[in-house]
Amino acid sequence: MILVDMGSTGFQRQKPHKRQFKFEAKWLQSEGCRRVIQDNWTKELDGDAHMVLWKKIQRCRVGLLRWNKEEFKRPRQVIKKLEERYTQLEGEQLTEDKVKELAKIRSMLAENETREMIRWQQRSKEHRLANGDDGVWRDKEEDIQSILLQHFQSIFASSRPLTANIDEVVATVPTRVTPEMNSQLALSFTTLEVKQATFGMFPFKLPGPDDMSPLTLLKFSELRPISLCNVIVKITSKCIANRLKDMMDDIVSPTQSAFIPGRLITDNVLLAFELNHFLKVSSWAKQGYVDLKLDMSIAYDRIEWPFLRRILSRLGFQTDDTLLFCKALDSQMEEIKRILKRYAEASGQIM
Repeated sequence: MILVDMGSTGFQRQKPHKRQFKFEAKWLQSEGCRRVIQDNWTKELDGDAHMVLWKKIQRCRVGLLRWNKEEFKRPRQVIKKLEERYTQLEGEQLTEDKVKELAKIRSMLAENETREMIRWQQRSKEHRLANGDDGVWRDKEEDIQSILLQHFQSIFASSRPLTANIDEVVATVPTRVTPEMNSQLALSFTTLEVKQATFGMFPFKLPGPDDMSPLTLLKFSELRPISLCNVIVKITSKCIANRLKDMMDDIVSPTQSAFIPGRLITDNVLLAFELNHFLKVSSWAKQGYVDLKLDMSIAYDRIEWPFLRRILSRLGFQTDDTLLFCKALDSQMEEIKRILKRYAEASGQIM
């Protein structure tokens, strides 16, 4: 057994804290964190090397706690106030100053939401599985509800795109639907169309609120129960889709090779392979040429409704993976980056 008299060393027993100090990963998102540590670490202190080290660590800890209390006051309330101000500005007539303020608020919201995400990642026992809640067992009903709620809120949350960004993207999309096409799409459904749509559906899909499925209409076509409202919506959608089939070849760009009768997605796969092969083996193609693969990580999970409404009005279509080939200068590549950034800001997709 070793007994040590701490009274003669200058060390003092700390009073127990309500919570154990833990360095927050979200602090690294702010320049203030580096400044606080640097200011407290560079102070001249008396004592031997071990004592000085201990004092510096303590000073940094206290400094960070004070800075955290001042810098990150009630983050949830800050986010709520920023969202309320953003909504208020959106309802007013936009001026140049207000557009700048909206952009600033969006940036502040993104920073605060990133800090909150990092904060909860750090609290999810990240040493079991990296950076997430995977592997942490939840069996309480309220915990499961919270996980599900947080997941779908993250998917369906708006990134609040600026109208100006949407306008800039939509302006580049050509209009392909003719008045004749619109007239044909707007016609009332015929009995034959409804029958074709109904019998073209899988019988056990899309049950209604009381589990009535398309099979009910197939077997009991004389009945029109209100419980089949889900199926009626599906029939309407299928009728419209059947009408669109004959128009898709004119509407969709010829470079889009999937989902169109007579086109194969392998056409673009082969084209991409040949172009990549050309870039690798050709000596003169190694200067000035570039191929750029884009992956939209939430292409089918989330899309901004304002952007979707505007883009559909111009009949533009997007894919989850886009491969671009071009010959470009550095300045032109910067322009491509700017265009892709603007598209991401307008659509809400992460690229």
